[in-house]
This record gives sequence, structure tokens and C-alpha cells, in this order.
Amino acid sequence: MATKDGTAPDPAPQAVVGWVHRPLPQGIELQVQTTPSAFALGEDRVATTRLVLTRNQALLLASFLLRVTDHSAADVPDDHRPRWGRWFRGRS
Repeated sequence: MATKDGTAPDPAPQAVVGWVHRPLPQGIELQVQTTPSAFALGEDRVATTRLVLTRNQALLLASFLLRVTDHSAADVPDDHRPRWGRWFRGRS
């Protein structure tokens, strides 16, 4: 259903439940998995969005997220793999 000005309404917010990245020659491919609710997650209703970012876009996004969460690069944990892999098996 369109809004009064003819544009599509904003979709409901989604919770991020996982992500993985793959390096590309000029940036990264970022796959983000989301779900609308804990109930939907329990039913394995997870959406995957694939994004391609340049290195500069990835840097700006990382910088923005650190700033808005009141963190700095020193707060970033060591490079440990998150346990999100189970969400990405067999999904496209």
C-alpha cells in the first residue's frame, strides 16, 4: 500500500541476527541476516541481504557505528569469528 505521496511505506524494523563478509578486489560483500521478531527467528524466518561496499564505504560505516555507539577502535574485540555460520548454511 502506498503512502499519501505515492511512495512505499517504510518496512517494519528488523533485528540483525548475523552477518558475514567476503573480500572483493575493491571492497567487500557484506551479507546481513535479519528477522522481524524472536518468534520469526524461532520459525527460521530469516532474510539475507547482500551488499557490496567499497573500502571507503566500509570504513565510513564502521566509523559511523563506532561513533553512534560511543565506542572507539580500541574497543573493538580481537578478530574472533562470530557463531553466525549456522544461519548462512544452505541459504542464498
